[in-house]
Amino acid sequence: MNLRNLEIFIAVAEEGSMSAVARQYYLSQSSVSDAIRNLEETFHAHLFDRQGNRLHITAEGQEFLHHARSVVASYEDLKQSMRRLHEPQKFRIGITTSIGPAILPYLVRGMQERFPGLDMYSSANPPGLIYDQLLEKDLEAAIVEGEVRDGSLIAEPVLEDHLVIAMNTDHPLAHRASISPQDLADWNFVMGAADSPDRVLFENAMTAARLPLKIRVDAVCLECRTAMIRTNQFLTVVSETLIHDFLKSGAFYAYYDPGKKLNLKVNIVCTPEQADSEYVRYLRHLLRHYAYPARDFPGSIGTISFPA
Repeated sequence: MNLRNLEIFIAVAEEGSMSAVARQYYLSQSSVSDAIRNLEETFHAHLFDRQGNRLHITAEGQEFLHHARSVVASYEDLKQSMRRLHEPQKFRIGITTSIGPAILPYLVRGMQERFPGLDMYSSANPPGLIYDQLLEKDLEAAIVEGEVRDGSLIAEPVLEDHLVIAMNTDHPLAHRASISPQDLADWNFVMGAADSPDRVLFENAMTAARLPLKIRVDAVCLECRTAMIRTNQFLTVVSETLIHDFLKSGAFYAYYDPGKKLNLKVNIVCTPEQADSEYVRYLRHLLRHYAYPARDFPGSIGTISFPA
């Protein structure tokens, strides 16, 4: 018996015709008959009955078919496993720009340390593009803040991001122990993309407080937002992790909400077929153990409380 004979048997069982399988495998019909006969003699089994021009699988043949498919599938798994040992493996992850610059370097380093031969690609983009890349199978997994919008994707919360309202240290609102949402209504904001989770959360918080929000500049890149803060007395809402170094050095001042109204869930998102892959499992491990920088910047942060 050989694997080729099992593959021919499976094809005959599915087609019900030796001549059709002979054409499919570019074989003579006698070669297909010989393959079936070899299996029947080897296993002392009667696999098919002929009725007119059609072959009908027997009950014994049905049992044999179940095992034959299992053997062929196991062989294919073995080939794939051995191929992975000798071919570079690819893993593509995406992350939303609202948190990507802080977390992505940590994730890339951790994955490369755990899987030295891994060919890894990363994409930091707005949420809409990240979702498109996931659904089109251009990414295996993504790190996304806020609500997950597509029910066909698997999402698991793994972190909580802390957003702050940041400003330059010479801004009139800076250096207070606390401010109220009303204090923000008269100031200009530079914010991320319209669908970015940090912006959506803050817009909803201001709307709930029945306060106006003056967004004067849309800027996806963090450098643009920090430049506007430095030179134009603008405010922004941003992940505390992204501007940790600015706060630690005393270059910026920020306010956070102790009631966590400005906190966002960080989710690992993937398609169902990727949910239990070894790379996604380790990515999940890295995220669960990600340590946010400690608040080691006294004098650079105060509080703001949004209503429930």
